[in-house]
Amino acid sequence: MMKKMLVSFALILHAKLKSLHMRRFERAFMETHLPFLKEKNPQLEVVTELIRGQHPHLKGHFKNHNQRVICVKNLSPEEILLHATRLRNALGRKVIKLRTRHVTKHPSVQGTWNTQLKF
Repeated sequence: MMKKMLVSFALILHAKLKSLHMRRFERAFMETHLPFLKEKNPQLEVVTELIRGQHPHLKGHFKNHNQRVICVKNLSPEEILLHATRLRNALGRKVIKLRTRHVTKHPSVQGTWNTQLKF
């Protein structure tokens, strides 16, 4: 279960205008969807952070002391909200790689079948 979500965004120096600005999609997410996300999830601590020189990302801190980071560069506000919702619903367990492609509760005792078998 997640206890804290960190929304990190960056300010960009615009060469022609010589000013700092946020990306359009990040700004739209922060203005429209982030207050809605905070209101719907009072048990979740949502914190915004200004970072420099990195891509914008969502970072989830879970109760079992694990973290999960999702990059949201060049995503629309709806896609960022979808990733934030999936991150909120995650359990925070580490991802384990399966050793085989075929996983079953009852493995074959006789072995695998092939066309070379002779009876």
